[in-house]
Amino acid sequence: MSNKHTISEIRHQLSLLLASYQTVNEEIEGAGITDDAKSLLRNSNLNLNQLLDDLDMNISPSLKNRKVFIQFAMRIEAEPVLNRLNAKQIYPEWSKGLPFLIYEAHFETLDLVIGIAGVDPKHDVDSIGSVPAAVLAQLAIANLGPKLIINAGTCGGFQSKDHQIGDVMIGTDYVAFHHRRINIPKMDEYGVGKYPVCDSSQLRKTLELKSGIVTTGDALDCSKEDEAFIKANGGTLKEMEGAGIGWVCSLSKTPLLPLKTVTDFVDHPADTAEQFFANYKVSVEHLTKDLVRVLQYLSANPKDQVWIRSV
Repeated sequence: MSNKHTISEIRHQLSLLLASYQTVNEEIEGAGITDDAKSLLRNSNLNLNQLLDDLDMNISPSLKNRKVFIQFAMRIEAEPVLNRLNAKQIYPEWSKGLPFLIYEAHFETLDLVIGIAGVDPKHDVDSIGSVPAAVLAQLAIANLGPKLIINAGTCGGFQSKDHQIGDVMIGTDYVAFHHRRINIPKMDEYGVGKYPVCDSSQLRKTLELKSGIVTTGDALDCSKEDEAFIKANGGTLKEMEGAGIGWVCSLSKTPLLPLKTVTDFVDHPADTAEQFFANYKVSVEHLTKDLVRVLQYLSANPKDQVWIRSV
């Protein structure tokens, strides 16, 4: 293992230790701990912060400031992540007049920007679907120049594929549309899209994450025609944004990493919306946990294939 990787991994462990000290500091307030003990803990915090700063000074510039854009459709999907990363809302010029919510955070060696599609001003509901997703992704690429886009969110899985509620899956191979049915030669292929995603093979192996192929449509339910297209395209993770983002990423050669958690089953007789609202809290908890694990891996592995443009 190279020294660059080692420094990054040491920094990660020190960050965890600092977080533990800070938690202890909060818990001992008013607990009868002596002033000397409190002073010792405060000094430990200061020393750890200084050590982290020293490590940052010695991390190669190639490992610093790697900007990752994490894109969500709904705030309820993003809220636990925002809290976990201590993200702060920002108001960039490029998002003015649009419903998009933009946050920033720093995680180990990564600079993160988190984008949420926000609330539609006309209908006062979340701006779900491939159109807002594509617009947000394009604005992020044009104004931020991220090294990677992570499309995080919820999806429908399949009992026939042995999926479980709360499974967290990485999208592989490509993202495709299943609702753009255009019965004209060549245009039919355009309708499906099949836009490539990055090579996450080593990441998936290391973190032991499941995988599937993201299939996108602008309807929550699944018609018989949709089912036929999903099957023909090998889709296993049904959602409403990925292929729109994939199209934009393909134009700019920006690597795309889909990360989805299962909230409902496409092949279950229960209503999709009812399944979603019954399961999304647990599923989003799993998503948050594994998204942090993915970020840790990305921070420690700056030369992984995931950083190379989708091909």
